[in-house]
Amino acid sequence: MLSAPPKRDPVIDIAKGLGIMLVVFGHTHAPKPFHDYIYLFHIPLFFFLSGCTSKDCIDYKSTLLKRIKGLYLPFVGFGLVFLILHNSFARLGINEHLFSLREAVQQAARVFAFSMGVDEKLLAPLWFLKALFLAEMFNLLHQRFLSRISLTFAWLIPLGAAYALLPLHATIPALRVNVIVPLFAASFFLLGRLKLKAQLRSTQLLRAALFSLPVLMLLPHWGTNDLISLSLLPPPLFLLGAFAGILTTLAASQLLSYHSWASLLLAYIGRQTLWIMCLHFLAFKPIMWLSIHYFHEASLSLYESLGSTRPLGWLACAASGVILPLCARAIFQALHTFLTSLRFR
Repeated sequence: MLSAPPKRDPVIDIAKGLGIMLVVFGHTHAPKPFHDYIYLFHIPLFFFLSGCTSKDCIDYKSTLLKRIKGLYLPFVGFGLVFLILHNSFARLGINEHLFSLREAVQQAARVFAFSMGVDEKLLAPLWFLKALFLAEMFNLLHQRFLSRISLTFAWLIPLGAAYALLPLHATIPALRVNVIVPLFAASFFLLGRLKLKAQLRSTQLLRAALFSLPVLMLLPHWGTNDLISLSLLPPPLFLLGAFAGILTTLAASQLLSYHSWASLLLAYIGRQTLWIMCLHFLAFKPIMWLSIHYFHEASLSLYESLGSTRPLGWLACAASGVILPLCARAIFQALHTFLTSLRFR
């Protein structure tokens, strides 16, 4: 069950496993230094790793259809499931209000339009799927029309465009999720395509990580990054934190790849990032319910996880945010296998 599929780079899978765990930690009320450290790089890391696994496009139509199947359809699938369950969750106190039929239809339209809607908080992490889809479209655009521009410089094009548009997002809110964030995503995706990891030997990677650690420890004193809200450090510090975090994660993944049980577990988690990304907000709720039941704290409709009144509450939520989506994935896979076997009997 934990064995990796063929032709996958285990170091990249382990890095994705570490990355998705950092995403879950970041959505808990972790101690502020740890939270600020995570936000320096965890989202750029994912776009970079996606670029690392990207291949040169030969058939643009088939590549587009593959991306629609891999990113748009899961967005729609999870969005419709959450929509169907919205009122049930509202009666349990997870959502704040019931949807009328009109609101449900409007939310369904938003889902099919690759939009989340402000009333479906459990869908909040799905912005990543849209940003990654648009980043991959920029990658196809580069390969189709801008291939003369080396990747060494091409990543600077979306980065520059994102910073040029950044002052406008307050007056034109639609720019944020639909244009500016995907441009940042495209920049790190193209950097991933450079295959920086493959060009660094293990010793070089470790040296770079040793240099990066002090950077990651010092940068939170100047602030941190929140890519989805576009609350960012100045460009040099933003890029420095992102690169330092990416290099440190790759070095840690390289070291962990030599430990069989850790590498198998983290690589398995890394191959299930979609399920963890989409379900971890919901997976926080059982721990929050226990807190309400036993300590009379928190609220199931909170946007993220437990507050800071329970020092270890964030760790319990983080564990639940990883383990329960993995269980849901295993159940789904078992049902799929069972139904497929019935079909071919």
